Amino acid sequence: MTITTASSGALTSNPSTRIDVTSVARTLFTVPTYLTQAAWDMAVRWSQPVIHDQHRGLGIKPGENYEDVRLWDVLFMARCGANKALRNRQNHQHKFAPFVLTVVPDRADPGDAPEIELYLHFAADGLVVHSTKNLP
Repeated sequence: MTITTASSGALTSNPSTRIDVTSVARTLFTVPTYLTQAAWDMAVRWSQPVIHDQHRGLGIKPGENYEDVRLWDVLFMARCGANKALRNRQNHQHKFAPFVLTVVPDRADPGDAPEIELYLHFAADGLVVHSTKNLP
């Protein structure tokens, strides 16, 4: 995936760094789509070695990349959030759609999967999944 920042195009450790996920999102969205580094770290990053048998029953097949599966989940739920916001005309003036996602932890016991709230921002240059309501 291509990593760019909102301002300079340079890779940084800034939480507002954008990760271009347009190639994965193209079946859900018709415009450029990004995740901020903070949203990626909260919802997509898988920091542990993968042991396929430890998450049997979660729809992840041997050989699949856990981060790819998590990214698809984030984008799908972002699409659901966008659809709900458009149906209800919520947050139209703020140009964002909140959505909730359950994140399976990257450890052996997935029983305590936390729910997090992310926000799909309708930006001038595309869509941005962000961890806060306000873009920096």
